[in-house]
Amino acid sequence: MCYEKLEEYNGFFPANIMNLVLFGAAIEHIIKIVRVLNTSFGHCLLIGVGGSGRKSLATLGTFISDKITFNIDQRQWVDEL
Repeated sequence: MCYEKLEEYNGFFPANIMNLVLFGAAIEHIIKIVRVLNTSFGHCLLIGVGGSGRKSLATLGTFISDKITFNIDQRQWVDEL
């Protein structure tokens, strides 16, 4: 199912195509994100090192859940301090 949704996402957003390799752990994380977002008042805060795929998996999970995503830019907060 994740591969079909990834192809559907790439069809809807051709300017922002994601070329992802969906291995077992990545699919598990997507399933967890979808489960949390589908609960009432569900929201996620993903923490980890850069380049680990957090944003891509969150984007795909929110697309599967039909939710809206937004980012809080860390650089903006640092500049204001």
